[in-house]
Amino acid sequence: MSSGRWRHKMFRGDPNLLTIAGAARLIGVAVVTLKRWDQLGILEAEREAGTGYRLYRRPEIVAFRRR
Repeated sequence: MSSGRWRHKMFRGDPNLLTIAGAARLIGVAVVTLKRWDQLGILEAEREAGTGYRLYRRPEIVAFRRR
């Protein structure tokens, strides 16, 4: 897979930080599902200071997907 395809899933070019949309695609669920899981504590997101964007660490998403 080309690096350009993954770029839209990263946050500010950091390959270890995924946007909520990128994390949702990687797991295969809807964005709204990740928001719900975050609220329930199933898969908690980090928040970017200032914007409040939900961010996910790629290794955590990969590990969650393997469960």
